Order: sequence, then C-alpha cells, then structure tokens
Amino acid sequence: MTDLIDILAGIGLFQPLARHELESVVALGRRLAVPADTVIFRQGDLGESLYVLLSGGVTVLRHDDRGHESRVARFGPGNYFGEMALIDGDRRSASVVTDCPSDLFLMPRDQFLGFIAKSPPLLSNLLSELSGRIRETTQRLVREEHDSQLRAAALETARQHAITQMVTGIAHELNSPIGVCTTCISLIEDRLTEADLGDPAAGLDPRHLREPVTLLASGLRRVVALVQMFCDLAASHHAEDVQPINLAEAIGDSVAMFRARPAKTSLTFKVPNPASGPIWNGYRLLLARVLHHLFQNVEAHGYAEGVEGLIEITVSEARLDDGDPAFTVTVRDFGAGISADVAGRAFDAFFTTARGRGHKGLGLTVVFNTVTGPFRGRIGISGAPGLGTAVTMTIPARLDAGTD
Repeated sequence: MTDLIDILAGIGLFQPLARHELESVVALGRRLAVPADTVIFRQGDLGESLYVLLSGGVTVLRHDDRGHESRVARFGPGNYFGEMALIDGDRRSASVVTDCPSDLFLMPRDQFLGFIAKSPPLLSNLLSELSGRIRETTQRLVREEHDSQLRAAALETARQHAITQMVTGIAHELNSPIGVCTTCISLIEDRLTEADLGDPAAGLDPRHLREPVTLLASGLRRVVALVQMFCDLAASHHAEDVQPINLAEAIGDSVAMFRARPAKTSLTFKVPNPASGPIWNGYRLLLARVLHHLFQNVEAHGYAEGVEGLIEITVSEARLDDGDPAFTVTVRDFGAGISADVAGRAFDAFFTTARGRGHKGLGLTVVFNTVTGPFRGRIGISGAPGLGTAVTMTIPARLDAGTD
C-alpha cells in the first residue's frame, strides 16, 4: 500500500492531497495489472471508474459513424483517464487499449464522487486539469479544422487544374483527326458536285476519292481510339464482378495476350510461378488492362526498337496503411530508365516524352486511375536514367463488390 501511496503522490491530480487523504483514496480503489492489447473500456460503455496509469501505456481510440478507427492520444505512467464520463455520467466517448503490460489503479464512480465532494483541493485540482485538457483539445481541433480546410482548398484547386488540363488535352487531341475528317468530307463533296455538273457519261473517277476516303477512315479510327482511351480514364468496373483470382496466373495470361500482338520490340517476360500464386479477390479484366498499358509503356520508352528487352513482374505480400493485408505487384524493366522530373509527371494526363512518335500520354493515367480507384490501392514509379524503371502497385488482398 505504501508504494501505491508514493506513486499517487507524484501524480498531478493527487498532489494537493495529504498523506492520510491518499490513504483514503487507496482504500476506496483497487490495483489492476493487465497485459498488452487489453481493452480497458469501449466507446459507448457507461463511465463507472476513474483510471490512473501507474506503469505501462495505453492508446485512446475513437470510432466514427462509419466505423473508421482513429487514434486520439497515448498516455504513459502518471496520466489518468475516464474522468469525463465519470463526472457527467454519460457514456465513454472513446475506447482505451493497453499497448504494453500495464499497472492501473481504478476508483469506482460513487466512491470518487463522494471523495471529491469532501476534498475541495482535489476538486479544484481536477477542475483545473480538466480545463487544461479541454483547452488543449479545443486548440488541437481548431488546428486540425484549419489544416483540413487548407487541404480541401488545395485539393479543389488541383482538381480544377486537372480538369482544365484534361479538357484542353482532349480538345487538342480530337481537333487534329476531326479537322482531317472535315476536310476530306468537304473534298469528297466537291468532287461529287463536280461530277454532277459535268458530263454524266464521264462518271466519277474512283481514284479521285481514294486518298480523301483513306484519310477519312484513318481520322475516324484515331477519334474512336481516343474516345475509348477517355472511357478507360474513368476506370469504370461496374460491369465486372469481384472474383477470386490466382494473381500469378492472371499476370501470365496478360503476358500471353500481350505477346500475341504484333511487337515493335523483342520482349522477354519473367513472371511469378502460378503454382504458388496468391489469391486476389479483385477484377480480372481491369488487372489485364493495367498490365497491358504498363507493358506498352515499356515497349514505347524502355527499349529501342529491335532491341531485346526484359520485363520482370513480381508479387509479394504487403500491408496497407490501415494494416489490412495487401499485395505488391511490381513491373520492372532494365532499359533506358526515367529521370526524377519525368517520374514526377508520369501519371499526368497527356504527359508524354514521345508525342513525336504518336503517343498521347494517357496509358499511365489509366493505370493510375484504376489502381487508386477501383483497386483502392496506391502506385509509384521509380528509376534512374540508364538503370531501368519500376512501377509498384500495392492493392488490397480483398476488394468488396460495389466499392470504388
């Protein structure tokens, strides 16, 4: 009992009390040793005891209306908690969990209220400490709200900028093929008008129409391809169901499909072994589209035409920021590499270093939108000039149907 009195005497809440008063406090409460990861009380429980942390540590957790958990605070030895619900009789506003073996002293609500009613120094000290905590909490909430508003404003500015860039890029990309089509149609109309006004017996020479018709068809194919790419940017997955997929096997299928097309470069693929492939609950078709764009990007930028190149795809287990299980899929080449400034803009819509070779700069944007949208994951790109490039995607091990 003596050691407990000495510990309480050093805690701010009880410092105004004389030793005989501390003896009364100890007699009213009880000591409790608990292991790590023990829930002291849960959010919503009735406030029945005041807790003093003698040794160890606890984490204060709060859940919002959607069940999302956030860490509010961490307390070490000498701190106390649970006093708010203890005083007003309301339910606990947060949960408290030990993060290591801890030693606690708890005093039931009735005994605590009865004791502070007879001890003006303790009541005064308690009110002073509560005021300090409330002031600190208020200041923290004001700072967080201010920071949140600044982040929201920055995100809105970035969103508007991205929309402006997207609209400008779409207009630019569509303007050229639509202009060609319009010119060809006008030319064909002129030729037909000339034929109508000329000698009917002479007819219309098909050779006069071959070139404009060819240009018209080429322009329309470009428009169709661009519109399809813009649809891909939305990364919509509502037409596909979540299904269990052997991730290594799905990667192998995507590689086989890519190799079946006419190739500009000679690429060799190193893929995970399907026999030991993990099971991913996700979207097979979207995964194939993501990999196709990544392979195309390597083909366009990683290796020169005619050069034999290697693409290595690896899969490993990982964890998301919230601790949920995930998989990391890395697509790596060993070619030309990428500079830091290009890597920083690689996922921007219409950004490309090969526009002169007909590239639109949308493939990696589709990849980014898919990984961060339907896959609910994160993606990064790294490398250095001459040392190859790696695109790393971390995606949840399980995707729930109907989530975005």
